Amino acid sequence: MPATNYPTQNVPDLTTTLAYTVPKKTASLRLISDRIAQQRQTAARAILLHPQTLILLALTLIILFQCLYKTPSDWPLLLPTATGCISAVLRLTRYATRGYLDEAERVGTWRWLYSNPTAPPPTKPPTTRTENPRKGI
Repeated sequence: MPATNYPTQNVPDLTTTLAYTVPKKTASLRLISDRIAQQRQTAARAILLHPQTLILLALTLIILFQCLYKTPSDWPLLLPTATGCISAVLRLTRYATRGYLDEAERVGTWRWLYSNPTAPPPTKPPTTRTENPRKGI
């Protein structure tokens, strides 16, 4: 019996490491920031393809067409009106997803990574052990 080919059969294992150097931390921050910016596209697509959005746009176009279309000579009026409605939906979607870019810019900085915004990035890795504050007493 032949071996079954699975899609993940040749995929290497995922490994993670701590970023200790400044270039690796910078690359990690950029990766996080880029991913948040990409989420804006996903959110916009979800809004635009949501059934309620599509139904609302279709109903708006139908109502406008019924109000504006009286004779066949009214077709040149309908095209810019429909384009304006679609443009308005796209603008509203852009407005609704504007926070993703602001968040991506905020996250991709040293200020976000460290609590003290004026402190330079540390050059040595953070320690995980805690010291006893009463040790010297």
